[in-house]
Amino acid sequence: MITETAPGKVILTGEWGVLESDCSCIVFPTPCVVKVEIIPQANFEIDLVSIHLPILKAEFVYKQFNWLQIDEEFIEKSEFVRKACEVALQFLFENQIIIQPFFLKTYGFDFSFDQKVGLGSSSAVVIAIIKVIFKLHKFPFTSELLYKLGVIAHFYVQKKVGSGFDIAASAYEKPLYYRRFDPKWLEQEITRKKALNELFSSPWPNLLCQEIQKSKEAIVLVGWTGEPSSTTELIKIFKEFKQNNSERWNQILSKINKTVEQVKESIEVNNLAFLQLIQQNHQILLELNEFLPIYTEKLKFLVRIAEQSYFAGKLSGAGGGDCGIAVGFNRENIELIKRQWKQAGIEFLFEL
Repeated sequence: MITETAPGKVILTGEWGVLESDCSCIVFPTPCVVKVEIIPQANFEIDLVSIHLPILKAEFVYKQFNWLQIDEEFIEKSEFVRKACEVALQFLFENQIIIQPFFLKTYGFDFSFDQKVGLGSSSAVVIAIIKVIFKLHKFPFTSELLYKLGVIAHFYVQKKVGSGFDIAASAYEKPLYYRRFDPKWLEQEITRKKALNELFSSPWPNLLCQEIQKSKEAIVLVGWTGEPSSTTELIKIFKEFKQNNSERWNQILSKINKTVEQVKESIEVNNLAFLQLIQQNHQILLELNEFLPIYTEKLKFLVRIAEQSYFAGKLSGAGGGDCGIAVGFNRENIELIKRQWKQAGIEFLFEL
Protein backbone atom coordinates (compact mmCIF):
# COMPACT_ATOMS: atom_id res chain seq x y z
CA MET A 1 0.00 0.00 0.00
CA ILE A 2 1.14 3.53 -0.83
CA THR A 3 -0.14 6.49 1.21
CA GLU A 4 -0.03 10.17 0.32
CA THR A 5 -1.35 13.30 2.04
CA ALA A 6 -2.04 16.93 1.18
CA PRO A 7 -2.90 19.93 3.37
CA GLY A 8 -5.83 22.29 3.03
CA LYS A 9 -5.62 26.10 2.96
CA VAL A 10 -6.11 29.15 5.14
CA ILE A 11 -6.09 32.48 3.31
CA LEU A 12 -4.51 35.28 5.30
CA THR A 13 -5.35 38.20 3.04
CA GLY A 14 -6.61 38.85 -0.48
CA GLU A 15 -10.06 37.23 -0.43
CA TRP A 16 -12.25 38.06 -3.41
CA GLY A 17 -9.56 40.18 -5.01
CA VAL A 18 -7.64 37.04 -6.05
CA LEU A 19 -10.53 36.13 -8.35
CA GLU A 20 -9.20 38.85 -10.66
CA SER A 21 -6.31 37.61 -12.79
CA ASP A 22 -3.93 40.48 -11.95
CA CYS A 23 -4.48 40.27 -8.20
CA SER A 24 -2.76 38.37 -5.40
CA CYS A 25 -3.36 36.79 -2.02
CA ILE A 26 -1.36 35.26 0.81
CA VAL A 27 -2.29 31.69 1.66
CA PHE A 28 -1.02 29.13 4.18
CA PRO A 29 -1.24 25.33 4.13
CA THR A 30 -3.06 23.77 7.06
CA PRO A 31 -1.36 21.51 9.63
CA CYS A 32 -4.23 19.05 9.10
CA VAL A 33 -4.14 16.88 5.97
CA VAL A 34 -6.33 14.60 3.89
CA LYS A 35 -5.04 11.09 3.23
CA VAL A 36 -5.26 8.81 0.19
CA GLU A 37 -4.24 5.14 0.00
CA ILE A 38 -3.66 3.10 -3.16
CA ILE A 39 -3.09 -0.61 -3.92
CA PRO A 40 -2.43 -2.09 -7.38
CA GLN A 41 -5.04 -4.59 -8.56
CA ALA A 42 -6.65 -5.91 -11.75
CA ASN A 43 -9.39 -3.27 -12.04
CA PHE A 44 -10.18 0.30 -10.93
CA GLU A 45 -12.12 0.74 -7.67
CA ILE A 46 -12.52 3.92 -5.64
CA ASP A 47 -13.63 4.02 -1.99
CA LEU A 48 -14.65 7.59 -1.08
CA VAL A 49 -14.64 7.30 2.70
CA SER A 50 -14.21 11.08 2.95
CA ILE A 51 -17.65 11.74 1.40
CA HIS A 52 -19.41 8.52 2.47
CA LEU A 53 -20.10 6.99 -0.94
CA PRO A 54 -20.20 3.29 -1.84
CA ILE A 55 -17.19 1.77 -3.61
CA LEU A 56 -17.24 2.86 -7.25
CA LYS A 57 -15.91 0.78 -10.15
CA ALA A 58 -14.29 2.65 -13.04
CA GLU A 59 -12.42 2.26 -16.31
CA PHE A 60 -9.72 4.26 -18.09
CA VAL A 61 -10.21 4.21 -21.86
CA TYR A 62 -8.21 6.53 -24.12
CA LYS A 63 -7.61 9.39 -21.72
CA GLN A 64 -11.02 9.17 -20.04
CA PHE A 65 -11.66 7.86 -16.53
CA ASN A 66 -15.35 7.05 -16.06
CA TRP A 67 -17.51 5.29 -13.50
CA LEU A 68 -18.95 2.02 -14.79
CA GLN A 69 -22.09 2.49 -12.75
CA ILE A 70 -23.12 5.26 -10.38
CA ASP A 71 -26.37 6.57 -8.93
CA GLU A 72 -27.22 10.04 -10.19
CA GLU A 73 -27.21 11.44 -6.65
CA PHE A 74 -23.50 10.58 -6.31
CA ILE A 75 -22.24 12.05 -9.60
CA GLU A 76 -21.61 15.60 -8.37
CA LYS A 77 -20.05 14.50 -5.08
CA SER A 78 -17.58 12.20 -6.82
CA GLU A 79 -16.63 14.48 -9.72
CA PHE A 80 -13.48 15.98 -8.16
CA VAL A 81 -12.12 12.48 -7.50
CA ARG A 82 -12.99 11.22 -10.98
CA LYS A 83 -11.32 14.19 -12.66
CA ALA A 84 -8.22 13.96 -10.46
CA CYS A 85 -7.79 10.32 -11.46
CA GLU A 86 -8.38 11.23 -15.10
CA VAL A 87 -5.79 14.00 -15.37
CA ALA A 88 -3.17 11.94 -13.50
CA LEU A 89 -3.69 8.88 -15.71
CA GLN A 90 -3.91 11.00 -18.87
CA PHE A 91 -0.58 12.65 -18.05
CA LEU A 92 1.02 9.23 -17.47
CA PHE A 93 -0.47 7.93 -20.72
CA GLU A 94 0.95 10.90 -22.64
CA ASN A 95 4.36 10.07 -21.18
CA GLN A 96 4.20 6.44 -22.40
CA ILE A 97 3.72 5.00 -18.92
CA ILE A 98 1.87 1.66 -18.77
CA ILE A 99 -1.25 2.24 -16.69
CA GLN A 100 -1.67 0.06 -13.61
CA PRO A 101 -5.29 -0.27 -12.35
CA PHE A 102 -5.74 0.25 -8.63
CA PHE A 103 -7.93 0.35 -5.54
CA LEU A 104 -7.90 3.91 -4.13
CA LYS A 105 -9.32 5.09 -0.82
CA THR A 106 -9.75 8.71 0.31
CA TYR A 107 -9.97 10.09 3.85
CA GLY A 108 -10.99 13.62 4.86
CA PHE A 109 -9.51 15.92 7.49
CA ASP A 110 -9.14 14.30 10.89
CA PHE A 111 -11.70 16.38 12.80
CA SER A 112 -14.19 15.12 15.36
CA PHE A 113 -17.10 16.82 13.55
CA ASP A 114 -18.34 15.55 10.22
CA GLN A 115 -19.20 18.72 8.31
CA LYS A 116 -17.72 20.97 5.63
CA VAL A 117 -15.19 23.23 7.37
CA GLY A 118 -14.03 25.49 4.53
CA LEU A 119 -10.36 24.50 4.46
CA GLY A 120 -10.22 23.37 0.83
CA SER A 121 -10.70 19.63 1.30
CA SER A 122 -11.67 19.17 -2.37
CA SER A 123 -8.39 20.70 -3.55
CA ALA A 124 -6.41 18.70 -1.00
CA VAL A 125 -8.01 15.42 -2.10
CA VAL A 126 -7.33 16.21 -5.78
CA ILE A 127 -3.63 16.87 -5.09
CA ALA A 128 -3.24 13.81 -2.83
CA ILE A 129 -4.84 11.59 -5.51
CA ILE A 130 -2.53 12.85 -8.26
CA LYS A 131 0.49 12.36 -5.97
CA VAL A 132 -0.41 8.80 -4.98
CA ILE A 133 -1.19 7.70 -8.56
CA PHE A 134 2.19 9.07 -9.69
CA LYS A 135 3.90 7.29 -6.76
CA LEU A 136 2.22 4.00 -7.74
CA HIS A 137 3.61 4.38 -11.26
CA LYS A 138 7.04 5.50 -9.95
CA PHE A 139 6.65 8.74 -11.90
CA PRO A 140 8.55 11.78 -10.54
CA PHE A 141 6.65 15.01 -9.95
CA THR A 142 7.15 18.59 -8.81
CA SER A 143 4.89 20.97 -6.91
CA GLU A 144 4.39 22.91 -10.14
CA LEU A 145 3.16 19.80 -11.96
CA LEU A 146 0.77 18.92 -9.13
CA TYR A 147 -0.55 22.48 -9.07
CA LYS A 148 -1.16 22.73 -12.82
CA LEU A 149 -2.84 19.33 -13.09
CA GLY A 150 -4.93 20.15 -10.01
CA VAL A 151 -6.04 23.45 -11.55
CA ILE A 152 -7.00 21.70 -14.81
CA ALA A 153 -9.06 19.12 -12.89
CA HIS A 154 -10.81 21.86 -10.90
CA PHE A 155 -11.30 23.98 -14.00
CA TYR A 156 -13.58 21.34 -15.50
CA VAL A 157 -15.47 20.48 -12.32
CA GLN A 158 -16.02 24.05 -11.08
CA LYS A 159 -17.17 25.28 -14.49
CA LYS A 160 -14.14 27.59 -14.81
CA VAL A 161 -14.87 29.30 -11.46
CA GLY A 162 -12.11 29.64 -8.86
CA SER A 163 -8.71 31.24 -8.49
CA GLY A 164 -6.57 28.19 -7.67
CA PHE A 165 -4.99 29.54 -4.46
CA ASP A 166 -6.37 26.55 -2.54
CA ILE A 167 -4.78 24.14 -5.03
CA ALA A 168 -1.48 26.02 -4.73
CA ALA A 169 -1.51 25.66 -0.92
CA SER A 170 -2.14 21.91 -1.23
CA ALA A 171 0.46 21.38 -3.97
CA TYR A 172 3.33 23.50 -2.61
CA GLU A 173 2.64 22.87 1.11
CA LYS A 174 4.26 26.21 1.98
CA PRO A 175 3.02 29.74 2.75
CA LEU A 176 2.66 31.49 -0.60
CA TYR A 177 2.29 34.89 -2.13
CA TYR A 178 -0.02 33.79 -4.92
CA ARG A 179 -1.20 35.48 -8.10
CA ARG A 180 -3.83 33.85 -10.26
CA PHE A 181 -3.20 32.66 -13.81
CA ASP A 182 -5.15 34.22 -16.69
CA PRO A 183 -8.35 32.09 -16.78
CA LYS A 184 -9.24 33.14 -20.32
CA TRP A 185 -5.88 31.91 -21.55
CA LEU A 186 -6.32 28.55 -19.81
CA GLU A 187 -9.84 28.16 -21.19
CA GLN A 188 -8.57 28.80 -24.71
CA GLU A 189 -5.75 26.29 -24.33
CA ILE A 190 -8.07 23.61 -22.94
CA THR A 191 -10.67 24.30 -25.65
CA ARG A 192 -7.98 23.67 -28.26
CA LYS A 193 -7.61 20.23 -26.67
CA LYS A 194 -3.91 20.66 -26.10
CA ALA A 195 -2.09 17.71 -24.56
CA LEU A 196 -1.52 17.97 -20.79
CA ASN A 197 2.22 17.72 -21.42
CA GLU A 198 2.05 20.81 -23.58
CA LEU A 199 -0.17 22.67 -21.12
CA PHE A 200 2.21 21.92 -18.27
CA SER A 201 5.29 22.99 -20.22
CA SER A 202 3.75 26.30 -21.31
CA PRO A 203 4.30 29.39 -19.15
CA TRP A 204 0.96 30.36 -17.59
CA PRO A 205 0.33 34.11 -18.00
CA ASN A 206 0.16 36.09 -14.72
CA LEU A 207 0.75 33.03 -12.52
CA LEU A 208 3.00 33.46 -9.49
CA CYS A 209 3.57 31.04 -6.59
CA GLN A 210 6.23 32.63 -4.39
CA GLU A 211 7.20 31.17 -1.01
CA ILE A 212 7.06 33.57 1.95
CA GLN A 213 7.51 33.27 5.72
CA LYS A 214 5.75 34.97 8.60
CA SER A 215 7.73 36.06 11.62
CA LYS A 216 8.12 33.35 14.28
CA GLU A 217 6.46 35.63 16.83
CA ALA A 218 3.26 36.03 14.79
CA ILE A 219 0.34 33.89 15.96
CA VAL A 220 -2.50 32.92 13.63
CA LEU A 221 -5.44 31.12 15.27
CA VAL A 222 -8.10 29.53 13.07
CA GLY A 223 -11.68 29.22 14.29
CA TRP A 224 -14.66 27.48 12.68
CA THR A 225 -18.12 28.99 13.05
CA GLY A 226 -20.00 25.74 12.43
CA GLU A 227 -21.86 27.47 9.60
CA PRO A 228 -21.23 26.00 6.13
CA SER A 229 -20.60 28.54 3.40
CA SER A 230 -21.73 28.18 -0.21
CA THR A 231 -18.86 29.66 -2.24
CA THR A 232 -20.67 28.93 -5.51
CA GLU A 233 -23.73 30.88 -4.41
CA LEU A 234 -21.62 33.78 -3.12
CA ILE A 235 -19.77 33.98 -6.43
CA LYS A 236 -23.10 34.29 -8.27
CA ILE A 237 -24.07 37.24 -6.05
CA PHE A 238 -20.56 38.67 -6.46
CA LYS A 239 -20.82 38.61 -10.26
CA GLU A 240 -24.10 40.54 -10.11
CA PHE A 241 -22.55 43.07 -7.74
CA LYS A 242 -19.56 43.57 -10.08
CA GLN A 243 -21.82 44.02 -13.07
CA ASN A 244 -24.09 46.56 -11.37
CA ASN A 245 -21.48 48.32 -9.20
CA SER A 246 -18.24 48.12 -11.17
CA GLU A 247 -16.91 51.45 -9.93
CA ARG A 248 -17.51 50.55 -6.28
CA TRP A 249 -15.91 47.14 -6.76
CA ASN A 250 -12.84 48.67 -8.38
CA GLN A 251 -12.45 50.96 -5.36
CA ILE A 252 -12.65 48.01 -2.96
CA LEU A 253 -10.38 45.90 -5.17
CA SER A 254 -7.72 48.61 -5.18
CA LYS A 255 -7.74 48.64 -1.36
CA ILE A 256 -7.52 44.83 -1.19
CA ASN A 257 -4.56 44.75 -3.59
CA LYS A 258 -2.71 47.47 -1.71
CA THR A 259 -3.23 45.65 1.59
CA VAL A 260 -1.95 42.33 0.19
CA GLU A 261 1.24 44.00 -1.05
CA GLN A 262 1.76 45.73 2.30
CA VAL A 263 1.19 42.48 4.22
CA LYS A 264 3.75 40.78 2.01
CA GLU A 265 6.33 43.41 3.00
CA SER A 266 5.53 43.36 6.73
CA ILE A 267 4.73 39.71 7.46
CA GLU A 268 8.33 38.67 8.17
CA VAL A 269 9.61 41.65 10.14
CA ASN A 270 7.18 44.33 11.31
CA ASN A 271 4.86 43.13 14.06
CA LEU A 272 2.83 46.31 14.54
CA ALA A 273 2.33 47.00 10.82
CA PHE A 274 1.32 43.38 10.21
CA LEU A 275 -1.36 43.54 12.90
CA GLN A 276 -2.71 46.87 11.65
CA LEU A 277 -2.90 45.57 8.08
CA ILE A 278 -4.99 42.55 9.13
CA GLN A 279 -7.35 44.97 10.90
CA GLN A 280 -7.39 47.10 7.75
CA ASN A 281 -8.22 44.05 5.61
CA HIS A 282 -11.16 43.30 7.91
CA GLN A 283 -12.50 46.84 7.46
CA ILE A 284 -12.24 46.56 3.67
CA LEU A 285 -14.15 43.26 3.75
CA LEU A 286 -16.85 44.97 5.83
CA GLU A 287 -17.23 47.44 2.96
CA LEU A 288 -17.74 44.50 0.60
CA ASN A 289 -20.19 43.02 3.10
CA GLU A 290 -22.58 45.89 2.32
CA PHE A 291 -23.13 44.27 -1.09
CA LEU A 292 -22.17 40.64 -0.50
CA PRO A 293 -23.25 38.66 2.62
CA ILE A 294 -19.80 37.46 3.69
CA TYR A 295 -19.87 38.36 7.40
CA THR A 296 -22.29 36.27 9.46
CA GLU A 297 -23.00 37.24 13.05
CA LYS A 298 -20.70 34.46 14.25
CA LEU A 299 -17.83 35.71 12.09
CA LYS A 300 -18.35 39.22 13.47
CA PHE A 301 -18.32 37.78 16.98
CA LEU A 302 -15.11 35.84 16.21
CA VAL A 303 -13.46 39.12 15.21
CA ARG A 304 -14.81 41.00 18.23
CA ILE A 305 -13.40 38.38 20.63
CA ALA A 306 -10.01 38.58 18.91
CA GLU A 307 -9.94 42.38 19.15
CA GLN A 308 -10.84 42.32 22.86
CA SER A 309 -7.68 40.29 23.42
CA TYR A 310 -5.49 42.69 21.40
CA PHE A 311 -5.46 40.43 18.33
CA ALA A 312 -6.69 41.36 14.86
CA GLY A 313 -9.52 39.28 13.43
CA LYS A 314 -11.11 38.72 10.04
CA LEU A 315 -12.91 36.10 8.01
CA SER A 316 -10.74 33.71 6.02
CA GLY A 317 -11.88 32.53 2.61
CA ALA A 318 -15.13 33.33 0.86
CA GLY A 319 -17.00 34.13 4.08
CA GLY A 320 -20.70 33.55 4.59
CA GLY A 321 -19.75 31.06 7.30
CA ASP A 322 -16.86 28.60 7.60
CA CYS A 323 -13.67 30.03 9.18
CA GLY A 324 -12.14 33.18 10.57
CA ILE A 325 -8.72 33.97 11.97
CA ALA A 326 -7.23 35.85 14.92
CA VAL A 327 -3.74 37.29 14.42
CA GLY A 328 -1.54 38.61 17.20
CA PHE A 329 1.71 38.35 19.15
CA ASN A 330 0.70 37.84 22.80
CA ARG A 331 0.71 34.13 23.66
CA GLU A 332 -0.80 34.85 27.07
CA ASN A 333 -4.12 35.70 25.39
CA ILE A 334 -4.47 32.53 23.29
CA GLU A 335 -6.36 30.49 25.89
CA LEU A 336 -8.73 33.39 26.58
CA ILE A 337 -9.61 33.63 22.88
CA LYS A 338 -10.13 29.88 22.62
CA ARG A 339 -12.35 29.86 25.69
CA GLN A 340 -14.48 32.79 24.53
CA TRP A 341 -14.76 31.34 21.04
CA LYS A 342 -16.02 28.09 22.54
CA GLN A 343 -18.60 29.94 24.62
CA ALA A 344 -19.80 31.62 21.40
CA GLY A 345 -20.09 28.27 19.57
CA ILE A 346 -16.88 28.79 17.59
CA GLU A 347 -14.55 25.79 17.37
CA PHE A 348 -10.81 26.43 17.61
CA LEU A 349 -9.18 24.32 14.89
CA PHE A 350 -5.43 24.96 15.01
CA GLU A 351 -2.63 27.51 15.12
CA LEU A 352 -0.53 28.28 12.06
